[in-house]
Amino acid sequence: MVYLEYDLATKQVVEIHENKPQIKEGYGVAKSNNFQIGDEFKNTIWVNEVSIDKEDNEPFVSSYAAIKNNPIASRLLRENKELKELFADLTEFVLFGGVE
Repeated sequence: MVYLEYDLATKQVVEIHENKPQIKEGYGVAKSNNFQIGDEFKNTIWVNEVSIDKEDNEPFVSSYAAIKNNPIASRLLRENKELKELFADLTEFVLFGGVE
């Protein structure tokens, strides 16, 4: 099981998480057994409907649509995520742990 983080306005999945993430403003999170980590790069995924699991009261994806991405687009999406993470790390270093 994974957690899909999706934009509430567009319903497009922005990231798939192994553990339940903090919910950011404007985003939703729902669990799913239909995807794996990294599928958000291979496919463009939209969450059509979210239901509540009767066992644990957690939201889960009950309906979705997915279109396979072009391999070049998949690579660019993955690289973009890596660069954003690197930029965040560098920003944190400069702001809080920079060279004296």
